[in-house]
Amino acid sequence: MGAQYLAEQDFGEHDFGEQDLGGRRIAFLFPGQGAFYPGALRETRFDCLGVERALATIEAVAIRRFGRSMIATMWDERNTTADLLESDPSLLQLAIYAVSIAAHEILLEDGVEPNLLMGHSFGEIAALVCAGVYTVEHGAEIVCDRVESLAASAPREGCMAAILEGPADVRAMLEEWGADRRDGPRAAALAIAVENHDKQTVVSGSESEVSAFVAYCAERKISAQRLKSPYGFHHPGLAPVVPIFAARVAAYPASPLRCPVYSPILGRYYRDGDAFGDCLAGHLASPVLFADAVRFLQRQCVSVYFECGALDALSKIVIRVLRSKDIKAFPTLLGPGDELDNVRRMVAYFKEDNMLNAPESIDASAEFEAFWRERSPFMLLQIKAEFAQFLARQKPQNSAPSARVSDLARDPVKPAASTNGVAAIGLSRAQLFNELVNIYAEAMEYPPEVFSEAVELEAELGIDSVKQTEIVGRVATLYGLPPLPANFRMGDYKTMGQIADFIFTHQRKATAAA
Repeated sequence: MGAQYLAEQDFGEHDFGEQDLGGRRIAFLFPGQGAFYPGALRETRFDCLGVERALATIEAVAIRRFGRSMIATMWDERNTTADLLESDPSLLQLAIYAVSIAAHEILLEDGVEPNLLMGHSFGEIAALVCAGVYTVEHGAEIVCDRVESLAASAPREGCMAAILEGPADVRAMLEEWGADRRDGPRAAALAIAVENHDKQTVVSGSESEVSAFVAYCAERKISAQRLKSPYGFHHPGLAPVVPIFAARVAAYPASPLRCPVYSPILGRYYRDGDAFGDCLAGHLASPVLFADAVRFLQRQCVSVYFECGALDALSKIVIRVLRSKDIKAFPTLLGPGDELDNVRRMVAYFKEDNMLNAPESIDASAEFEAFWRERSPFMLLQIKAEFAQFLARQKPQNSAPSARVSDLARDPVKPAASTNGVAAIGLSRAQLFNELVNIYAEAMEYPPEVFSEAVELEAELGIDSVKQTEIVGRVATLYGLPPLPANFRMGDYKTMGQIADFIFTHQRKATAAA
């Protein structure tokens, strides 16, 4: 794989070879911050030799460098991403890295080989490891070096915020905001850190400046939300960290690339002659131009994307950026429960070329875009609920082969007569909360990590009671709950946790009454 790449090293009209499936050129994407869920890889560890080997290697580094078990932290169901950002961000970084390496191993074991790799921010470390530049162990060491370099030299007041506008509009807003400041132009204090798509741009800077800009956006009815992040990444303020981290990375031997790796930060492919440590360190103070990178890959005839990591943030961005029926984006690890089986069903379905991606199979009109933004969270959750019911019905048939996703098209799911709503798919309160987070994040186009248990939806996120009532009503319909009580008042449920408690309790009462 990548033989022509190694021979030419010209990075122009690139020859990807013939290792792709069905004539399609395939990219593996490696996510950065936030790509984690509690219990990740617990069910997969012993079913895939590559996963067990990678976890054991990274766990040894965690014990040696931080004196704590990464695996125990990953598998503690209480440790959400938001919790770990507060309590143990060091192990969270290693966990995100470990999940990416494991997803890559699973896909390779299932016969999916990429034509190129691309990381998003922190994900570039995993991309270089999977390209053969560094070993899995050295990659874990580099993650630890990154953590320690930031702790030693990064400004403590760094902060980031997601603005639901495109990069050009956000730049204009920053200039206007800076010019309006009474204490003089301050736009330079903030920087565009990440350009994800035409409706999501991330800014970075000091906590006070980011907070002031978020308030400025709110005054203009523009959605903006601070992100949970230990530092203001991809900002010039991290320049003091760059030489420290670069010197640490330089201590590890780098091997020739075995697969092309495109960098959304460098805006080009990595080359064998690159000083990889300097590149990775420089990323801390440079913006991630992810939307431009995805468009570039499309021009390179890449049409299939597999997300090597937890959840599906990058898959959604790819579809949002390219909006083409010819583009397929596949998340690999969406959550705990039948991880490996789910991946293999997805791969098998992909190989059969039976995948139907509704949003990209229809011409992207303004009307459909509005419809999909409003309804897709509920459609996708309904599909997941019916799929869970289907799998539950297969479990008694121990001798039967695992259900395949492609079978669903030939065997439509009928809801089980004895089950209903949340009880039908056996969601715990924690699982229900995660589902609600996904629904709200999709409906409002906010990053999932902003929806903590204690966040006040209207006061802090600007989601008014009318919109909340509409979403909760649809959730009730989706789960087969009875109509909302006559005395139901959205204003009585201010936080995300309170809404989850209400739906969970309401469902239990309905089930008991039945």
